[in-house]
Amino acid sequence: MKGAFKLHRDEQVFVTEIIGQWTEVTARQYARAFCREVNAYEGETFGHLVILQEWELHTPDVTPILQEHVRWSVEHGMRRSAEVFTSDCLKEYSLDKIVEMGKGSLIIHRFDNKEEALIWLSREGFNSQERKLLA
Repeated sequence: MKGAFKLHRDEQVFVTEIIGQWTEVTARQYARAFCREVNAYEGETFGHLVILQEWELHTPDVTPILQEHVRWSVEHGMRRSAEVFTSDCLKEYSLDKIVEMGKGSLIIHRFDNKEEALIWLSREGFNSQERKLLA
């Protein structure tokens, strides 16, 4: 499946759904879109919910783009990231490679479902309207 993404902000949480196999083009489009959203955000810090259930990994040239993206995101206020996907060794390895160099003050947790991820982000101080609806 061709790579795509959905991105929106829900209060203090940026929500990204990653779909299909990403190429360099998709990764660059995503990084630009995310930067625009963060630059428009008036808060100091934020959480990130990344839904990876339909992600089919990426081409090798994507890793350095996303490594830089993570570094930039941390520099611009990302403090927590909740990754949602069914346990998969290859996905975990790919994600670990992406964040290994730019992690800084970022804390990442992985979850099997979106609800648990939203609860954790809320407990960490990053609220969302969707989390309030779960209560």
